[in-house]
Amino acid sequence: MKKIRWILIPLLALLLFIPSYVKTIQQGRLLSGVTIVLDSGHGGKDLGASEQGVDEAPLNLAIVKKLETKLKTLGCTVILTRKDENDLASATATNRKKEDMNKRIAIINDEKNDLFISIHMNKYQSESVEGFHVFYKDGTSKLLASYIQENANVALEQDKMITKGNFFILNESRIQGVLIECGFLSNPSDRKNLINESYQNKIVECIADSIIDYFDSKGIN
Repeated sequence: MKKIRWILIPLLALLLFIPSYVKTIQQGRLLSGVTIVLDSGHGGKDLGASEQGVDEAPLNLAIVKKLETKLKTLGCTVILTRKDENDLASATATNRKKEDMNKRIAIINDEKNDLFISIHMNKYQSESVEGFHVFYKDGTSKLLASYIQENANVALEQDKMITKGNFFILNESRIQGVLIECGFLSNPSDRKNLINESYQNKIVECIADSIIDYFDSKGIN
């Protein structure tokens, strides 16, 4: 009887482990074959929005790095426009901003890419303005923007709508994508949240889940 018990215990443990293992394998294939460009706004001497000693550029990069890790676990190929604190302009650039943005667009518009996500932080003269806000270029990107905004509204307990954006990186891109303003550094609550790692992880989960939703809706997964 004891011998049977010692056989059954490991067998039961194995049976309990299998569903979790299978789920992990399946998740790792959800975005297999998909290539996504993650664009971390600003960089180098261009710190972007700044408020109370909090700068936009490093926050953008922090969220992009977390999102990169998450998407790779889902089987996705990830390309970063900016991999560190520097911008993309050369040392001899006469117009750093122009060269930086043109290089980002060149990376995004490579024909192998499926979509891009550009991460930013916002700032406004009134500190009462707050929230996570998604901008899209056209109808092709509108669906992706809608998924991200809806998931963020639930997770971050807000009520925002997507907006058609007039940004260089949206206007010049040839592939579908969105620009996300993750919050307002000028708003005390947003600012406090955006420097919090657990809040950053919430944002990352919202975006990753929305990308899965988007490709599910197109029958790719």
